[in-house]
Amino acid sequence: MVLKKIIALKPLTKALLVGSSSGVAFTAYSVDSPEDLRQLGLIRFGRAAATVGKIVVDYKTSLRGLKEPSAEYGDAIKECHQRSANHLLKLACVNGGVFIKVGQHISGMEYLIPPEYTNTLGVLTSQAPQASKEDVIYVVESELKSKVGDLFSEFSEKPVGAASLAQVHKAKLKETGETVAVKVQHKRVYKNSKSDVTTMEFLVKCADAIFPEFRLMWLVDEIKKNLPNELDFFHEAKNADEAARRFKHLKFLRIPKIRYDLTTKRVLTMEFCEGAHVDDVEYLRKHKIDPHDVCVKIGKTISEMIFLQGYLHSDPHPGNVLINSKGSGKYEIVLLDHGLYLNISDHIRKLYSDLWLAIIKPDLKEIRLAESIQPNGRR
Repeated sequence: MVLKKIIALKPLTKALLVGSSSGVAFTAYSVDSPEDLRQLGLIRFGRAAATVGKIVVDYKTSLRGLKEPSAEYGDAIKECHQRSANHLLKLACVNGGVFIKVGQHISGMEYLIPPEYTNTLGVLTSQAPQASKEDVIYVVESELKSKVGDLFSEFSEKPVGAASLAQVHKAKLKETGETVAVKVQHKRVYKNSKSDVTTMEFLVKCADAIFPEFRLMWLVDEIKKNLPNELDFFHEAKNADEAARRFKHLKFLRIPKIRYDLTTKRVLTMEFCEGAHVDDVEYLRKHKIDPHDVCVKIGKTISEMIFLQGYLHSDPHPGNVLINSKGSGKYEIVLLDHGLYLNISDHIRKLYSDLWLAIIKPDLKEIRLAESIQPNGRR
């Protein structure tokens, strides 16, 4: 089935390969440095198109003559999935920005995407590529209108965390000695964002043609809708304040306080919170923290967000949830990255509550009724 779909895409494959070579040829003009060349829009598109073309050809040649289903076909397609996932990981790391964000989303879709993809792309949630020291300093100084040395007595050369759109550095304020976390947007991510989304839209359409059962266009639509807010760190700061206000009664939950005097659209300064990622089992064992209790508290937090507040953190992957030991098995949960929240209407919360109550009973009739009702209230 997969082979038939790919064979039908011969013109598309040619277009991808021609497009990639055209993009490369264009780069002899209008660039000032090797990095500018690497990040030129047409180069980025060409690189992406070449990757997709390579994947299409791999599926076409690897599955030719094999019957589905068969053990030989199963082994071949798994190997092809793995090679393709490796290609996509390399593309995400080189192009960065939106490509990493899409890779992170795909890695969490175990229910839909083959494990070769989700496992391979999973490294992007905690090991995203890092920006150079020079680029970080450039963004900080251009945004805060001061030299790094005038604002901070210490500023870590290596980030404590790197993500698709930004990375975080540990620093110490020169004026007060307070230890802070400085989130710095990658230098070129805003400039590249529009063209990257357009490229991603084209590539996902190609993927949908090959694997229509996956239907990933909704992912591009969500990124197009949310990316402007995620690139505005003032928006994230306000979200963090709102979350801290709404969930202050959860004594185990900590949300870093924002330093607005050192925050702009591209630089976000907040209190530094210690801790290890929530999936760091060794850390939990070392500090005698009960993993089950951690799960219960995280479940309580998410339930509060969905059912009571209607204010849901939209990216709670393990890289954004820290566990900070307080000794004797006690701990706090630190919630990071407040760039994107979902406001859930009362109507949707009621429908979702009805569905869960029906599941708990269990009442199949009520489950079917809850599932049949659309967000607008119609069946």
